[in-house]
Amino acid sequence: MWCDNRSVVAIISLKHSKSRRKMDLVRSITLLTLSYSFTINATHIPELTNAIADSLSRFQMDRFWALTPQPLSLPALSPHQRRSSDSLCAQHFHASFAPSKKRT
Repeated sequence: MWCDNRSVVAIISLKHSKSRRKMDLVRSITLLTLSYSFTINATHIPELTNAIADSLSRFQMDRFWALTPQPLSLPALSPHQRRSSDSLCAQHFHASFAPSKKRT
């Protein structure tokens, strides 16, 4: 797994965190890896080499479209279509959050 967050890379690599909630997740992941006989390795990717994914994770759609070469697998989108798809993505993104941090 490649990640631009050094803390996440450290937690995945060490399989340890001081946070109880994070350790609950680490334990679950560890049990799954043991049950299904696979491993997870985390590698840090600097932000500069991860600009496209970074722009998506920050919902900077204008930056994403500027950085992205014309996708071969998708039809060309007009600026209006891009705004519509960006709006639809934003709606799904915001709908994915729980009303409180404790339930997220």
